[in-house]
Amino acid sequence: MDIIIFTHPSFQGSQSMPKYANMLADGMRQRGHKVELWTATKFFYQIPLGSFLKKWLGYLDQFLVFPLKVKTRLKKYPKNTLFVFADQALGPWVPLAIKRPHVVHCHDFIALHSALHRIPENKVGFTGILYQKWIRNGFGKAKNFISISIKTKEDLHATLPNKPLISEVVYNGLNQNFEPGNLQEVRANLKDQFDIELKNGYILHVG
Repeated sequence: MDIIIFTHPSFQGSQSMPKYANMLADGMRQRGHKVELWTATKFFYQIPLGSFLKKWLGYLDQFLVFPLKVKTRLKKYPKNTLFVFADQALGPWVPLAIKRPHVVHCHDFIALHSALHRIPENKVGFTGILYQKWIRNGFGKAKNFISISIKTKEDLHATLPNKPLISEVVYNGLNQNFEPGNLQEVRANLKDQFDIELKNGYILHVG
């Protein structure tokens, strides 16, 4: 199968999302699929301006230049090519492949909740609210989703205008080995740090 994975551009400075997209790509290649990673590249962003203006130049690269390239490239791929959006925040790009087999990966909806004033501690400006609305309108057109947790899936369904065709939960894998060390030593160190007695054990919640 041919798989195209959309991911965040490198000039955004994100570390986790490119790693996630590469994890997906590596996993699919190991299963014998042909995988390509698509994202916006620097064009306007290369213009030497201040950081505030460069952010907007980056938006031009992402939402003006890149979509034009995608529309041209789409014609070269078979109709059964699977288009994967590695993050729901790539919502503005979703309509580009909405008529082709597609799936949107969903992580968390903190930014959207903040834009909807559901997290009063995290203030969002007017342009941020419009941006999240644009993202929501984009991924809201998709039919197939993969969420990283049950809570994310519930949040997703609460935002969608229609019931999705496919909506599954696939938990993230660990990107490194995780093994306990000396249990007594770890419990003693944590007791010193948090002043909580842990000699009988504790629960570590990885969220």
